[in-house]
This record gives sequence, structure tokens and C-alpha cells, in this order.
Amino acid sequence: MTGRIEPTTAAAANRRFRTLVPDIDPDAVYRDIREAGGFRSWEDPSRTLYYLAQTAVEVYQVGGGWVLTVNGPSVDTVREGLRMLGCGADRDVHELQGAA
Repeated sequence: MTGRIEPTTAAAANRRFRTLVPDIDPDAVYRDIREAGGFRSWEDPSRTLYYLAQTAVEVYQVGGGWVLTVNGPSVDTVREGLRMLGCGADRDVHELQGAA
């Protein structure tokens, strides 16, 4: 079979956005993720990855504290993830460079 594979999405559809929330309680994030219908994808001692709605949520240790990042396909999606986690949807959200 011969044929040409055409791209299925435009580069703009691959844009990714992120926000960072410092000084969080990783146990509280786990509870909030579960209550909001999300799930844990993987975990090791210093990092945990969750999925919630259309966002990837990562909790990782930096020094003696914990940081939360929420990643998604749009600013609105990231802010909705923040809202669902009770972190305040008014935080700055930045586009990840080179994600397209």
C-alpha cells in the first residue's frame, strides 16, 4: 500500500501553556485531583504526574518545598485546572516555547 500521510493538526493546535504554583501541599493536591475526577499517572519520591480534565498536573520537590505546575492546550484550560484545584485562576499563564 502506498500513500501519503497528511498532517492531521495545525501547528497552532499543538500550543501548550503552563503556570506554576509554589509552596503547595502535595497531599492536598492529591485529594483535590481525586475529588475533581482526575487520576495519578505516575509517581516517584520527588515527582508525581496527574491528569485532570484536559490538563497535565505535575507536583515536584524543589529544595525543601513542593511546586505545582498545570499544563494545558490553552490559557483558559490551565485556568480551569487551577480553579478545580482551588489555586486561584487569576495566576499568570505562559506559553511554552517550542511546543508547536
